[in-house]
Amino acid sequence: MKRWLPGFLFSLFLALLCSTAAAARVSTHLHVLLDIDTDAKGIGTSRDLEIWSRVLGEIRQGREGRVSRTVVQGRTLTPDTILKFYRDLGQRPGWALLFVYSGHVATGADGDHYLTMTHGRLARGRLRNAMEGTGANLQVILTDCCGSITRFAAVQRPVPAEWAMFEQLFFETGGMVDILS
Repeated sequence: MKRWLPGFLFSLFLALLCSTAAAARVSTHLHVLLDIDTDAKGIGTSRDLEIWSRVLGEIRQGREGRVSRTVVQGRTLTPDTILKFYRDLGQRPGWALLFVYSGHVATGADGDHYLTMTHGRLARGRLRNAMEGTGANLQVILTDCCGSITRFAAVQRPVPAEWAMFEQLFFETGGMVDILS
């Protein structure tokens, strides 16, 4: 598992999106679905869960009404659980959705990218369709997947996560963003 901190990844796609951010707010709520394959062996997903939980805790503090999260991990992390989550969410115009996955992936013979969880396999195309089906203003898929067994010390974040970055990225933009790392 690459040990890039989520903050680094946010900075990367923030730079790509900020230049096209709309002047008016398009979203009033951000929901983060953390899908962490903690049953996967030897790839550091438990550490990813700790990092994401800490960052989201910093962002949500005092903004619980604007930013919500759901964590799916271990045996409950299945394709059906993920797809059901977005079906049950229903129509959410005015919302921004962030899907975060930490675990194994593979490319299928059909050319689609698959989240290969310990307890099932989900085509990235099906995930995109499920998220787009909510009618949310912004859907972001961020996958942090295995790809290296090299060990090195992770860079420590010098400051807490800043609300301004999240607000600009998730509340002032729209569309579909799909990032694979």
